[in-house]
Amino acid sequence: MDYSTLTGRLSIHLDSIQEGFEELYKQHSMPELAKQFAHLLSGNFMTADVNLFFREHDQDEWHDAYVKNSQAFALLQQLSIKDTFFIYENKGDYPLAFSLPVAESAQFVVLLGRKLNKTSYSDFEKLSLQMFAQLLANAYQAYCMQKKEKDLIFSLNHRIVQLNSLVDAGIKITRLKRDGAILSHGLEQAVAMTNAARGRVKIIKRNRTRYLYFPKGFVSRDFKNYTSILSTTFTFRRTSYTFEIFDKESRHGTIDFEMTDELLLESLSRQVHVALENRELGRQAVEKLRMEQEVAVAREVQQTLLPKQLPAIENYNIAGINIPSTEIGGDYYDCLPLDDGRYALVVADVTGHGIPASLLVNSFHASLYSLLNSNFTLREFVQKLNKVIYTASPANKFITAFFALLEPATGKIEYISAGHNPAFISTREKSCVKLNAGGIILGMLGFDIPMESETVFLESGQRILIYTDGIPEADNRQGTMYGDDTLTDFFKEHGELGAQEFINGLIDDVKRFTHGAPQSDDITALYLCREK
Repeated sequence: MDYSTLTGRLSIHLDSIQEGFEELYKQHSMPELAKQFAHLLSGNFMTADVNLFFREHDQDEWHDAYVKNSQAFALLQQLSIKDTFFIYENKGDYPLAFSLPVAESAQFVVLLGRKLNKTSYSDFEKLSLQMFAQLLANAYQAYCMQKKEKDLIFSLNHRIVQLNSLVDAGIKITRLKRDGAILSHGLEQAVAMTNAARGRVKIIKRNRTRYLYFPKGFVSRDFKNYTSILSTTFTFRRTSYTFEIFDKESRHGTIDFEMTDELLLESLSRQVHVALENRELGRQAVEKLRMEQEVAVAREVQQTLLPKQLPAIENYNIAGINIPSTEIGGDYYDCLPLDDGRYALVVADVTGHGIPASLLVNSFHASLYSLLNSNFTLREFVQKLNKVIYTASPANKFITAFFALLEPATGKIEYISAGHNPAFISTREKSCVKLNAGGIILGMLGFDIPMESETVFLESGQRILIYTDGIPEADNRQGTMYGDDTLTDFFKEHGELGAQEFINGLIDDVKRFTHGAPQSDDITALYLCREK
C-alpha cells in the first residue's frame, strides 16, 4: 500500500469534510441540511444519485429528507436497518448505503447510486464514508442545538412581547374613560396575549348577569363546548367581574393553558380592577403617583449601573460624568479592567429616555459584563453585542456606542465606534484627531454587521475624550447649539487640566453657554490622559 498516496487522499477528504461542516453548519432546516450533505457526497464519491431518508424516532415512518430517485424508497424497505452505524453493500442501482443513528432515537439512511465512471466503490471510499457519516452526525447535532437555541430565543422574545403588551395594555386601560371600554379592552388583550380562541367577561350585579364577548359575534351557546378554560374574578362596588378565556391555540392545534397565561390573565384582571377604581377615585392622581414610584425605582436601578468610582490606572488620569436630562436617562459609561490587564472604556447612548431606554441600558450593561472577558476580538465582541441588543430591544430602540481597549504599558488603544460621536485624541502639536472607525448603530440589524476597528497610541501627555451628543447638541434659549467646534476648541485649549478638572470645566462651559436653558438630552463624558 502506498501510504503517501493514502495520506494525500485522506488529507483531501479531511479538507472536504472541514469545508463541508462549515457549509452544513449554516443550514437552518432539515431539507437544506440533507440537500447540502447529498451534494457533498456527490462531489466526493462521483455519483449523481444520492438519497437521504430520516426518522426522528425508531417507531416513526421513514420520510424523504432528500431523494433523487423514487425507486430508492423500495430498496430502503428491503434493508434491515441497524441501530448503530452500518454500511450495506447491494447489487443493482444502489451498490452502497449506510444507516446512521444521530441523536437519541433519530436516524438517517443514505443510499448512494452508481458512480459516474461505472467503477465500484473502493475500500478506501468505504472508509472515507465513515468520516462523512460522522460529519452528518455532527452537523445534525449542531442543527438540533441551533433549533433549540432558536426556539429558546423565540420563547424568550415571546415572553418579552407579552410583558411589553401587558405594560402597554395597562397604560391604555388606565386612560379609558368608560367601564365598557375598559372591560372590552382588557378582554381583548387577554385573548390576544394567551392565544385563546375566544373569551368573555361575566358581569353579575344585583343578581342580574350579562356578558361581553370577544371576538364580537359570539353568544352564550358558542361557549358550551370547549377543550380548556381559564378564569379569574374580582369584585368592585358590589359587582362581580369574571374574565374567562377558552381553548388556547397553537401551530399544533388546541393545547392547555400555561402558568404564564394564568399570570397574564390575573395581571390584566388586576389592571382592569385598578382602572375601574381609579375612575371612581380620581384616575389621574393615582396614575401619577404610581408612575412616579416606578420612575424612582427605575432611576435608582439605573444609577447602580454607572461606576461610583473609576479604576486607578498607573500613569493615567481618568474621570467621567453622567447628567440625565430627565429622571431616567439613556446614557451609559464605564471603564472596566479586563483579565488580560487591559481596560475597556465604554460610552453608550440609547435612543429616547424613560423606562424603555433604561431597560435597554440594563441589557447593554449585563451583556457588556458577560461578553467582555470572552476570547473575542473587539470586532467579534461588538458584533455579538449587536445581536444581543437586536434581540432585547423593540424595533424603535437602538444604541450608539464607543468602545476602546487600552493597553496601559504601551498606550495602545484599539477602538470601534458603533454609530457614535467621534472621540477626540490630542496630538503633540496641541491639536486633535477625531476617531471615526467603526460601523452602524447597535440593534438595527440582527446579523454580523460590518465593523472596522482602528489602533492609535496614547503617548505621554496625550489625552482622549469620549462623549455623547448631549454635549455638542446642548442649546441655549435662542436655539443655538454648543456645537462640535466649541467642544473641539475647549479640548485643545485645556490640555493642562487633570482629568476631573477637565470634566468639571467642560460641564461649566456648557452651562455657561446654555445659560439656564432646560437640558434637552443626557450629558455623558469619559476623559483619559496619560501622565507626562
